[in-house]
Amino acid sequence: MSYSGEADEMLYKQDREDKRREMLERRARMGGPDVEDCENCGGEGFLLSQATWNSPVLKHDCPGRCLGTGVQP
Repeated sequence: MSYSGEADEMLYKQDREDKRREMLERRARMGGPDVEDCENCGGEGFLLSQATWNSPVLKHDCPGRCLGTGVQP
C-alpha cells in the first residue's frame, strides 16, 4: 500500500513542478516577443556548475530573476 502513496506523492510533486514551470513561462511571455535574455544565464534558463576532479558538471535552474525561464521578467 505504501507504494501507491509514494507514487501519488511523486505525481503530485511532478504536477506542482509542471504548473510552476507553466506559470513562469506565462510570466516570461508577458514581456512580449522582444524581451531581453536573462543577464545571469544568457537566455538558457540554467547554469552549469564547474566540474572538479571528483564531481561532474551539474545543471541548475538559473537563480536570477528569470527563475529558469531564460528571459527578463
